[in-house]
Amino acid sequence: MLNSVISDEIQRLSKQYGYEVSCLSEFAKFVLKNQKKQKKLTLKELKEAIFKYFDVNNLKELRQSSEFKLAVQDFGDINFSTLESCEKLYREFIDILPHKIGEIGKDCINEINIKKQKKLTLKELKEAIFKYFDVNNLKELRQSSEFKLAVQDFGDINFSTLESCEKLYREFIDILPHEIGETGKDCINGINIFKYFRPWQVFDLNPTQATESDIKSAYRELSKKYHPDNPKTGNARIFDRINQMYRSILPKTYQTTDQ
Repeated sequence: MLNSVISDEIQRLSKQYGYEVSCLSEFAKFVLKNQKKQKKLTLKELKEAIFKYFDVNNLKELRQSSEFKLAVQDFGDINFSTLESCEKLYREFIDILPHKIGEIGKDCINEINIKKQKKLTLKELKEAIFKYFDVNNLKELRQSSEFKLAVQDFGDINFSTLESCEKLYREFIDILPHEIGETGKDCINGINIFKYFRPWQVFDLNPTQATESDIKSAYRELSKKYHPDNPKTGNARIFDRINQMYRSILPKTYQTTDQ
């Protein structure tokens, strides 16, 4: 039997692309049945992956890396001579351990785990921001008139912190890889609506195909759920955000006649 995550994705693909649900279900079952169990990484392989992620060559350089120190400040003691510590770092910053993909058991929610994307490093975030604003370094970025105009309402930006760089990445580039498919009380359709302003994804609509009727219908469903008068799921904060998104994608001609 397919888990709820796969079933929901099958329904989405069927709705969006017109595929037969039965065909997608059969293919999913085939993939699950023939999924190859990956080998367990050795201590050496784990360390090499960690060194590569933090752009260092050895353990000494890793311990001296300010980026690494910042990233693991809440980790407590890390013993690089044990699989446990190195696997913990690998899980946190790199990927699901190969031998853990498809894990089942009492602590597993689904029969297969959704692959968690790695968190971008400070260096990777900066490089993405430089590329977006067509500059080569931080000095050029600060001097860029385009950048100054874009961030005039941002307040102080500290490029030595992940928080500031992630905020810029969210605003100008894309969803952060580790936040794709995010879940929680502030999330709708895999999007944290207070971190991202992505109405089409939140409303689960295709911007090139959605009609006014589609927009209104999607809005009604969400507003019904989050309206403050709903005793079970009402949330004024979320309701206000949905209304902002609704107004931003509703055609201007319709907004005029609707007032």
